[in-house]
Amino acid sequence: MWPMIQAHPEEETKTSDETTTKLRTDLVVSQQKTAESDEATFVVKDPETGKFYRFKEVEHFIVQQLDGSTPPDRIRQRVEERFGAPLPQETLDQFLKTLRRLGLVETKDAQGHMSRQRGRIRGSPLYLRFKVFDPDRLFNRLIDKIRFCFTPEFVVASAALILLAFAVTLSNLDEIGQDFPSLFRLEAFLFAWLTIFAVGTLHEFAHGLTCKHFGGEVHELGFLLLYFQPAFYCNVSEAWLFPKKAHRLWVTFAGPYFELVVWALATLAWRVTDPETWLNWAALIVMATSGFKTLFDLSPLSKLDGYYLLSDYLEVPNLRERAFQYIREGLKRACGSPSEIAPAVTPRERRIFLSYGLVAGAFSLSSLGIILLVLFGLLTDNYQGVGFVLFVVAALYLTRSKFKKSIRAVRQAFEKKTGPATAAPAGDKQAPKSKAALSKRTKVLAFSATVLAALFLITMDLRIWGEFRILPVQSTDIRAEVEGIVTDVYVTEGSEVQKGTLVARLNDRDFSAELQKIEAQIGQTRAQLKMLQAGPRQEDIEVARRAVETARTAYEKALKQYEEAQQQRAERLANAKAAVRRAEELVVIKKGEFERLKEGVERGYISRKEYDGAHEEFTVRVKELEAARGDLQLVQADQLAQVRRDLEVAEKQLDEAQAKLKVLLAGSRQEEIEGAQAALANLEAQRDYLKVQLRLLNIVSPVSGVITTPTMQLQNLPNQQKTAEPTRDERLFHRHGG
Repeated sequence: MWPMIQAHPEEETKTSDETTTKLRTDLVVSQQKTAESDEATFVVKDPETGKFYRFKEVEHFIVQQLDGSTPPDRIRQRVEERFGAPLPQETLDQFLKTLRRLGLVETKDAQGHMSRQRGRIRGSPLYLRFKVFDPDRLFNRLIDKIRFCFTPEFVVASAALILLAFAVTLSNLDEIGQDFPSLFRLEAFLFAWLTIFAVGTLHEFAHGLTCKHFGGEVHELGFLLLYFQPAFYCNVSEAWLFPKKAHRLWVTFAGPYFELVVWALATLAWRVTDPETWLNWAALIVMATSGFKTLFDLSPLSKLDGYYLLSDYLEVPNLRERAFQYIREGLKRACGSPSEIAPAVTPRERRIFLSYGLVAGAFSLSSLGIILLVLFGLLTDNYQGVGFVLFVVAALYLTRSKFKKSIRAVRQAFEKKTGPATAAPAGDKQAPKSKAALSKRTKVLAFSATVLAALFLITMDLRIWGEFRILPVQSTDIRAEVEGIVTDVYVTEGSEVQKGTLVARLNDRDFSAELQKIEAQIGQTRAQLKMLQAGPRQEDIEVARRAVETARTAYEKALKQYEEAQQQRAERLANAKAAVRRAEELVVIKKGEFERLKEGVERGYISRKEYDGAHEEFTVRVKELEAARGDLQLVQADQLAQVRRDLEVAEKQLDEAQAKLKVLLAGSRQEEIEGAQAALANLEAQRDYLKVQLRLLNIVSPVSGVITTPTMQLQNLPNQQKTAEPTRDERLFHRHGG
C-alpha cells in the first residue's frame, strides 16, 4: 500500500489572491472519522496522478467554496461565519497556492500537472519501484470466483489452520532444525527463488483482490527494491477512500494472511509426508521462505505491510515521514535552532512520533550501515584504493538526500546566527540562478579535484595478475618429538613464523589426565609421609582408647543380649514341647471317642450328627497337634543367628580398636617411612616426565620462515596422526633473491 500525502500549506510570498479558483470536478472525495475524535476528515484522490490528500473539516469547507465564481474574500467570510474564528487572508492565499501547486484546481498549471504521466520506475536507490502492468481487468474477472475467501467461515477455518500449524511447529522444532541444513544446496536455492516469486505474486494478488472486494480499484502491480532487497508490491491506495477502518486494515493484512495460510499448508504437508520424498523437501522450502518473508513483511520498521498496518491502525497517515520530521524538528529545538515547521500535533501523536521515529530511525541507520559495510568490504578487498574511491562515490550517492538535508540544516542554523546574506537587486532575476549554477559547478569541480588528487598523490601498488611459482632455497620440516593426534593448527599457507613460534598442538587429553592423577597421588603420599614422620599424637591415642572403651561396651551389650536370647529360646522350646505333648494327648482321646462313635453308627444306636461332631473335633485336634509341632520346629530352628552375628561383629570391632591402639602406642616403623619416601620420589619422577611430554605436544618452528604447506592440507591435519609441516627459511630466500 502507498502512504497518503497530507496537504499542508507551505510558506510563500504573502500577497492576496483576488482571482477566483475552481476545484477540479474529477476529484474523488471520501469522508472519514477517526476513533480519537469526532472531527471528520476528508480524503481526496487525484485520479490523474493517483495521489491522495487528507483535508480537515475547515480545509474541506474552503475547498467546497471553490466553484470558480466566489472570490477569496467571500470564502474567508463564509469560513469565519461557519467556524466562528478569524481566518487571515495570508493563510487562505497560501492554501490556495498549495492547491494550485498540487494540481487540484482548474488552472493552466494544474492542467500541465495533470497531463504529466507517471513513469514505470520511481523512487530512490534505497526505495526503487518498478511498475509491471495494470491488473484491474484481471482482478475484475477473478473476484467473483474467489468470493468465498471473504466469508466468515473461510476466515475462521484458515485461522484454525494457522494455529494448528503453529502448534505443529512448536512441537517439532528439533526436527525442523535438523532438516534445515538440507536447504543449503543449489537446487534448493533455485526452488526457493521460484517459490518466493510465485508466493510473492499471489501475496500481492491478495492485496488487490481484497481491495476489489471492498469496492476499490487497482491499477498498478510491480516489484520494488527496499535497501537492495527485492520485494513485490501492489498499489492499493484506493483503500484510503474506504470509510471503515476495518476494511482498510483487511486490505493491508490480506497479503500476509494469505502467506500465513500458505505457510500453514506447507507445515502440515511437511509433517504428514515421508521425509525422503520430494514433496516433504518442497514443503520445507515453502515453510522457510514464507515464514521468514512474512516475519520481515510484518515488521513495521520497513515500508511494507507491517508499516501500513500500524499506520492504518493508529490512524496516522504518512507515519514514517511525519515521525522523522517530528524528530528532526525536536533536534533543531534542542540545538537552539528554532523550528520553521511547527505542525499541530496532539499529545497522542507526539508519543507515537517519538517512539516510532526513534526505533525506525535506528533500524534504517543500522540497515544502511550494514549495506555500506558490506559494500566497503567488497570494493576495498577487490580493488583496494580504487575500490575505496568507488565506495565513497557510492556512499555519497546513496546518502545524498540525507547529506543535503544536513548541509541545509547547518547552513540555515549558521544564517540564523550570523544574519541573512545580502539580497540581490530587485531587478536582477537571473542572479540567484547564476549563483546556484555557480555553486553547483564549484561543488562538482571541487569533488573532481579531490578525486584526481587522491589518485595521483596516494601511493598504490602496481599489481599484475598471473600464475607464478616461488621455490624456496631451503626447506625445513617441522616434526613433533612425540606421537599424537593434531588438534589445532595456528598457521596457514604463507604465514610468516619466527624461531620458536607455536605452529600446531597435539591432543593432550591422555597426558593431562595422567598428570592430574599423579599429582593427586603425590599429595596423598606426602600427607602419609608427614603422618609417619610425626608419629601418633596424644589426641589420636586418646581417641583410640575411647574407641576401645566404646567397642568393649558394645561387645558386653551384645554378649548380654546373646545370653538373654539363649534363655528366652530355652523357655520357648520348653513351652513348645509341652504344647506338643498336650496336643498329642488330646488327639489320642478324641481318636478313641471317634472310633467308639463310628462303631455305634455302624450298629445303629448312635446318630449320624453325633458322629460328625466327633469327627470334626478329632480333625481340629489333629490340626492343633500339627501347629504345635510346627511351632516346636521353628523354635528349634532358631539358632539366634542375628544375635550371634551382632556379638561377633562387636567382638571384631573390639579387637580392631585394641589393635589400633596398640599400633599407635608402638609408633611408626622406620621401614614404613622409607617406603613412603621411595613411593613419593617415584611419583615425582613420573610427574616430571609427563610435564616434558606435555611441553613437547606444542609443535614450534625450529627456524624463521614462511609456511609452504597448502592450506587445504593444514585444514585436514586436525584429528589425524600427522606431525610434519614444511617451512622455508626466509633468511636464505632473501639472500638468494637479493
